[in-house]
Amino acid sequence: DQGTWYIPTVAIDEASYWYAEHPQALQQPFVRQALHRDVLARWRQPDWQRAQLAGEAVAAARRAVATNLDNVGRLHAVGVKLGFGTDAGALPQRVIGVAEHRELQLLVQAGLSPAQALQVATAQAAALLGLSDRGRIAAGKRADLLVLDADPLADIGNSQRIGAVWQAGKEVAGPITD
Repeated sequence: DQGTWYIPTVAIDEASYWYAEHPQALQQPFVRQALHRDVLARWRQPDWQRAQLAGEAVAAARRAVATNLDNVGRLHAVGVKLGFGTDAGALPQRVIGVAEHRELQLLVQAGLSPAQALQVATAQAAALLGLSDRGRIAAGKRADLLVLDADPLADIGNSQRIGAVWQAGKEVAGPITD
């Protein structure tokens, strides 16, 4: 253990084409609530989708995603500690709040189990940042957590089925629904 951490940030490259390639995602309440209505309307337009999927930049992004997924799997297999990040908000397609859940899905795609992906996003992220008061549900820890309506261990996509948001031990938001 050399103290090396790797933060994959796979969603950073995928975001440039993902919404254009998966416009059905724009129908999900979780995504719709995260986007301004003008952005949502634009991203639903076939012209915008075609433009996002055209050109060499998309091919390069796809190659980067494939390489990063392979790297994540290899590094995880040999015990390199993984951190969690998305660079959400740096570009419009890196939607804050949505990118994190997509990153979880990508970690699973890279070969981590849903439980391992969740550990990367919680306990390991806190450890990387030196925040011993969070990252786990335990007495004496800061209670920042999501209450989910479905089991993310059965399907990591269920991490988006948020029933409640708790921050510092207080419920601050209710279910994310239509």
